[in-house]
Amino acid sequence: NRYDEAIELFEKAIKKDPKFTEAHLALATNYQIFGKYYDKMLYHYEQAVKSSPDNRKVMGAYYTLAGENLKQGKYDVAKQYAEKFISFGEIPENYT
Repeated sequence: NRYDEAIELFEKAIKKDPKFTEAHLALATNYQIFGKYYDKMLYHYEQAVKSSPDNRKVMGAYYTLAGENLKQGKYDVAKQYAEKFISFGEIPENYT
């Protein structure tokens, strides 16, 4: 199906360029939306923030990682992600 094809293409792109932030974000978002592969979702959000830590396009990744680590009881890690999310400054009104 088309979803699997898209996933495969993003994974190929990341193999060519492991720091391809947009591909990591796309994979993480798809895994999150479809509720598949929770660990892969976290991995790709983590890779996105590692590849572009100060870019506003990864703001949502920080938000998600803060929330997921909070759910897992990893409070120190959640706090670090939340602080980085907040450090971007103005947060859109309907962000969540």
